[in-house]
Formats: sequence, structure tokens, C-alpha cells
Amino acid sequence: MRDIGVIAVTARGRAAAERLAAAWPGTVRTITAERPAEALRTAFTECGAVLSFLAVGATVRVLAPLLGDKTTDPPVVCVDESWEHAVAVLGGHHGGNELAERAAGVLGCRPVITTASDSARTTPLDSYGDELGFTIADHGPLAAVGAAVLSGEPVRLEGAEAWPLPPLPDNVSVSARTPLEAVAAVIRVSDQRDDGRADDGPPTVVYRPRSLVIGVGSARGVSADEVGGLIDQVLADAGLAPESVRAVATVDLKADEEGILRAAAQRGWDVVTYPAAELADVDVPNPSEVVRAEVGTASVAEAAALHGAAGAGRGAELVAAKRKSANATAAVARVRPRAAWPSWAWGPAPAT
Repeated sequence: MRDIGVIAVTARGRAAAERLAAAWPGTVRTITAERPAEALRTAFTECGAVLSFLAVGATVRVLAPLLGDKTTDPPVVCVDESWEHAVAVLGGHHGGNELAERAAGVLGCRPVITTASDSARTTPLDSYGDELGFTIADHGPLAAVGAAVLSGEPVRLEGAEAWPLPPLPDNVSVSARTPLEAVAAVIRVSDQRDDGRADDGPPTVVYRPRSLVIGVGSARGVSADEVGGLIDQVLADAGLAPESVRAVATVDLKADEEGILRAAAQRGWDVVTYPAAELADVDVPNPSEVVRAEVGTASVAEAAALHGAAGAGRGAELVAAKRKSANATAAVARVRPRAAWPSWAWGPAPAT
């Protein structure tokens, strides 16, 4: 968590701020202003979290016009003047609950957690799979699906097998045999682009796993537009979600290829590279002796995709064979997840 903005306007509040600063050195930023509302707005817009020694009502009224999305707004915790309660007001599942508990530990007060999943001691859906880098395709159905989970209604869980995910309540079944007509909601883990809720189906939350590695090869001087356009087309034709891409992989001879680097950066993806000798050992369906003569391996795109995906799990499968443009090739491999993960599994595969 970035710096924590503390708003304190009374002697008691300033004493709390000093105690927190001593407990969390280099983290607490006590914000002062002529008006408390101004200090609170500054903390909300500039800090990673906010601890307000103001009433909950006053804090909410000041911050209401600034609220955007719960996944991006900083968490806000209010502590009362007598240090009896630390109330997670905003961003409970995105640091607020944790901050309330930490502040309570320093000040000797009681953390007040009101998020339903935490009160029911179950995994919150808006952070389900966070440690694996999962993202949510559409936050819209979260509330309805979460209500079904907490109410004990039948919920179908799909695609979570082999991913080391936290447990969900017993009413969330891992069986895909249960017909959709018999369930109140669906939780789905999928890298398929159109694998969302049908118009007439139950509310469905789709989690995007970081399960895809894109292998890219190119001629020297290829443009970012050509590489990016080819990648986008390969993903689209295979029905794969760009949100599930964990990295772009290529041979180490292309580590400085500006077109590949820029195309990946434009999409928020890291580039990893492998020596030609390693890629030469990867079995691929479409080897090329011309490529072998040029770079020392019969495949770059397919081999790099498979090699990168295999290193991130217990194996890999090629889900999009290599496609060519005038100056580039691209292929996509899928990670076969495993329960025992390497230390880097939640970030991009390491360059070699």
C-alpha cells in the first residue's frame, strides 16, 4: 500500500496520527489544511489510503463527489475520537478492511468490518484469484452472484479445476453437470473471449486467468503496428481474451526488436526471451528449416509460446498455431495450471 493520508483536526486525532507514524515509519502522511474537508480531499486524491479522524457521515459527505470505482478509489477508514472503533468505510476488499485491522492493532480499538463476505467468513468475489493475477471481465454481475453465494443458493463453478484458488461455500459446486436452469448464478474461470453470461441465463461472473503466452517472431525492423495487428487478429480468430495474456515470448535475438517491444507495451504486456538453443528443443507442429538456418531454431513463435507457457505451469498446449504477416509470425499457447507454483508464477515468466 502506498502512503496513508491521515486527517486529524483535534489533539486526540493528532496523537493517534503520531502513534501510527511511529508504528508505520515512512508510510503515514499527516495532511493539514485550513479546512478539514480540503485535507480530506487532498488525501483521497493523492494517497494510497485514507485514515480519517472525522465522523463517518462527515467523511462520506466530503468524499461522495470524488467517488469513482471501488476497484480504483483508495480505501478509507474512519476512527472515532475516543479510539473505540476503526470503521472500514470504503474499499473494504481493496485494503480498507486490512487497514482498519492494522489501525485497530496500533490504537487498541475494535475494527468494524461490514462487507458481507468477510462477515460470513467467505472469500470475497471481487478479490477472488487476485493472488494469481485473475481479473474480472465485467464487474456488473458481481453483486447478484455474491448475493446468491451468501444466500446459500446453488451456484455453479466452472473452469477453476487445478487453479490453486481459495475455497468457496458448499453451495458453490464445481460440477458443470448441473444444468444452468437449476442454478441461481455462475462463477466461471475462462480465457475465452465470449465466455460470458447469455442474455437469458443466470448472472455470471467471468474471471480471466493469466493463462496465455503469445509467441512472436519477426524480421528485423518490423513495425509495432504490424506486430500488434497480427497478435490482435490471432487472438480474435481463436476466440481468446487479451486480458488473459501473461506475456509475449520470443527468441533472445529479438530482445531489442522495437516493433515487438512497443506492440507489447501498448497492450500492457511484458516481453520475455529465450535462447535459440532452448527453443530448438521444443516440439512444434510447423517447423521451418529456413528459420532454423537464420536464428538457430526451427520455430520462434510456436516454440516461444509453448516454452513460456510450459514454464508457468505443468505443461502447455498450443491453442493458436502460427500465423504469418509480411514480416512477423505469432502463435498462442495456454498454460496448464498446477497446484504447486514456481515463485514467479503470479508475475510474468522470467526472461532467460
